[in-house]
Amino acid sequence: QVCFENRPENNTKMEDFNVRLTEAANRNFQDQLPDVCRRFHEMLTKEDFSPDALAKVRSFIKESCKRIVEEVREKRERKRENNEKKASESDKTKCDDEGSDSDDDVTTELESNPHINRMIDVLKPELRSVVECCNTVRAWVQLQVPEMQDGNNFGVEVQGEVLEEVRRVESGSQAFMEALSLYYLARAEVAGKFAKHTGIQDYVYALQELDVKEFHSLRLIVREVRNSCVTMLDMLNKNMDKILTPRSNTGNMLV
Repeated sequence: QVCFENRPENNTKMEDFNVRLTEAANRNFQDQLPDVCRRFHEMLTKEDFSPDALAKVRSFIKESCKRIVEEVREKRERKRENNEKKASESDKTKCDDEGSDSDDDVTTELESNPHINRMIDVLKPELRSVVECCNTVRAWVQLQVPEMQDGNNFGVEVQGEVLEEVRRVESGSQAFMEALSLYYLARAEVAGKFAKHTGIQDYVYALQELDVKEFHSLRLIVREVRNSCVTMLDMLNKNMDKILTPRSNTGNMLV
């Protein structure tokens, strides 16, 4: 039979950790989470997140793709002219036939959409801040859960509801943060195809729709995280007594 020894020094270390965690959680309640809610709300008023910025997102794609088509055309024309000077008439015809299907024989660059990049650069650290805050709060609430007993577990159930809400906000923000990289992968795939076949207009439309979709998705993420953080903070404030003393004699229900 295994016997676990409860050493006094371990209890002291645990108490010290609990004190530090409580201080960090209190900073989250008083300062960080309210600031996060405010920053996400104000983010929607910034120029890059404004609905008016959508026109700039669209125009950048049109102008960039138009510039690339012109660059490819000029490079191919110069290459043909050089080949004409060096090759015989039969070689010239062969060169023209090989260069008519794709643009593999020339190199070009398609820049990332700077408007989307700025939105992501602003949003990503804020999402990381939400995840870190939620992780601290979740650990603190978990440590407030008392030992299991029969009866009078309503306060413990409230703690469970709060933990579930904090976990939902944390996992949702983490998923949003991971999804940001998927946009770049999808865009790189379409951009690579366009670079090889600049004459296919559908790739231009695909890039444009991809950036427009990401623009709306980023605005939606800001709204979702803002609302989730406000709801979570409201639940924490309204049920703080039950989180701290889950087995009190009161029978109030979860607010």
